[in-house]
Amino acid sequence: MTGYGKAECQIEKSKYCVEIRSVNGKGADVSLKTSLIPREKEVEIRKLIAQKLTRGNIDLFISKESISIDGDKQINKDVLKGFKDNVKKLDSYIVTGEMIIVSNEDKFTYDVEVSNKDNKYYKVNLVNKTNNHEQVILRNSEGVYIITPSLNKSFKFQSDWPYNNSQVYLLSSILDDINNDQNRTFE
Repeated sequence: MTGYGKAECQIEKSKYCVEIRSVNGKGADVSLKTSLIPREKEVEIRKLIAQKLTRGNIDLFISKESISIDGDKQINKDVLKGFKDNVKKLDSYIVTGEMIIVSNEDKFTYDVEVSNKDNKYYKVNLVNKTNNHEQVILRNSEGVYIITPSLNKSFKFQSDWPYNNSQVYLLSSILDDINNDQNRTFE
């Protein structure tokens, strides 16, 4: 017997997702894959599942995601002011992090490293964590370039990048987005 079930619900400002998967097995072998069930309740939950699903290797996944309701964005004024002041003082910076892009059902994860000098020279290094494909965006005094090392190619663009669009990995863009958000509120 093989089976799969999924249910989602929203309680206040949290979204819960429960998934259960079962594949053939002689007895009921229940595995809990969540940190949301307290240890002292695990045995009780396993027994309850084993009573309802008498056979199979059964995996139970439970996840919780905090959600923001439109107009419910709280920003700490003091933290934002400190962030603005610090960014204005910078002559240059290097930021590293992870960026996740969600497109329909697909999710793409990138390692990102951004270098900035005088808010006019940029180097953005993006590495896809799935296929290790790398792309570099470079802005210098000669223009904007996209470099793809794996293809040994570079392309020059006549562009106002990064000033023509918001770039989530640039500190000045983050500040502009916060300042331009008409739905933001301060705590």
